[in-house]
Amino acid sequence: MFSLLCVGIMIVNIILDSFQQAEKEKYDLELRRTQNETILSIETGIDVYKTLVSGLRSFLKNSPEFPTEKELHYFLHDLVKDTEFTDSIVVSWVDTNQIFRYAVTPRQIDPFQLKGATVKNIRPKHEIKHLDRLMNQPAIELFPPINLIEGWAAFPFNFSVKNKNGVVIGYIAPVVNVKYLLNKLYQNSGNKDYVYQFSVNDSIYFNREKVFDGTKCYNKKIDHEDFKNYQSNSLNFIHKEIKFFNLKIKVGVAHKKPFSADIMRPIFMYSWYLLLIIFSFIIFFQLNKNKRITDELVLAHNELSEKNKVLETNVFQVKTLVKEVHHRVKNNLQIISSLLNLQGNTEEDSKVVNALQKSNNRIQSIALVHQKLYGTETLVQVDVYEYVAELIGNLSISLADDSKDLKIEIQISKELHFTMDTIIPLGLILNELITNSFKYAFTNLDSGTILIEIAHIQGNRYKLTFSDSGKGFDETIDIIKPKSLGLELIIMLSEQLKGSIMIDKKTATFEIEFQIL
Repeated sequence: MFSLLCVGIMIVNIILDSFQQAEKEKYDLELRRTQNETILSIETGIDVYKTLVSGLRSFLKNSPEFPTEKELHYFLHDLVKDTEFTDSIVVSWVDTNQIFRYAVTPRQIDPFQLKGATVKNIRPKHEIKHLDRLMNQPAIELFPPINLIEGWAAFPFNFSVKNKNGVVIGYIAPVVNVKYLLNKLYQNSGNKDYVYQFSVNDSIYFNREKVFDGTKCYNKKIDHEDFKNYQSNSLNFIHKEIKFFNLKIKVGVAHKKPFSADIMRPIFMYSWYLLLIIFSFIIFFQLNKNKRITDELVLAHNELSEKNKVLETNVFQVKTLVKEVHHRVKNNLQIISSLLNLQGNTEEDSKVVNALQKSNNRIQSIALVHQKLYGTETLVQVDVYEYVAELIGNLSISLADDSKDLKIEIQISKELHFTMDTIIPLGLILNELITNSFKYAFTNLDSGTILIEIAHIQGNRYKLTFSDSGKGFDETIDIIKPKSLGLELIIMLSEQLKGSIMIDKKTATFEIEFQIL
């Protein structure tokens, strides 16, 4: 179990590491994508700068006369009127003595009063020497960015100019605002999570507002997105160089926030794994408990099966003994019945013969119970309908008059079963009632009907209804103190069944409510 837990922790760690690695790759991929977009944006701006400077040079070269201050101003205005350079470009003509002859913007002529001033007071000596050499070269040259006295940082372009006679008269110095080149990076909402670093020839660093080259800065604005405003030690820049005329602009891009893995994922994973461990332990202990219970149940079942086998053997033996008892009781009752028949055959007195016959019928009703019990599976309950029908059949053989058309209706549910304690007294009662009807009810009658009904009342109480369509009872019969043995026997057996008896003499109807025992 411990080894499985260790393997599980290793798997969780591998999964977390893969997630972290995927996040880091995504983090780096987004940085590279942003770098590519940054380079593309700067290159697009550079192309615009090149177009402007090339347009100016072409205008000056192709003009029949060197343009005046106003002509250059009008041309510059028309050149940039539909662009963002209306306040971000200054074009100056400097003569061979490094004196400003004029300076124009798209909106104004010499707004900073540079005419007559010398460049030597603005730029260092090595740049002046460079500019002197530039007058004799045909190429456009781009100087590193500078802080202008106009109050913004700019890229200074320079190219030589000649008069109509081909004599060098100085150079044109268009200076273009750095902000135009860089602003689009910060205006892109997708780049708000990144910082940028810009330098020229790995020596001069600049941003949208200032150039950090050691010269005086005339701009009071601050670039709040400058990378120095962030924790520069934690910034991991990736760099790429862009060639801009003779300069190399190095562009660095970094995430504002250092990479950090999602802390919620490990918490979630380890919490999930902890829950899984707890759940696994619960299942493990529950399975062990269930196995132990199952083993105990199997053992108990085996023991119970052995005991059941013993009990089945004992029950079989008991059933066999009970059957044997019922069989012997029935046989003994049959012997008694045979003895009574023999005695009746030797007697001449009709009263004695009649008494012996009644006793024999009573014994037969009891013997029938034992015969029915002997034939049942449970040896406990007797089918009441079947018993009553056979009892009537037996009595009909000995008592019925074949000359009479008697119908016997039995209204008893075939699902009704009584025990021996109930069926024997009930059978003796029916024996007396049926015998009485056969012998006395249909005197001087050719036909009749006997009705026997047993119905459930409630709980364990039932009602026996017996009636016939005969001549009815003698009105002189006393039910309370009966003189006949049969009626006395019916009353006594009804009491034995904890019942009550009601007799209608006119309709010869007996209603006996009894309780099953």
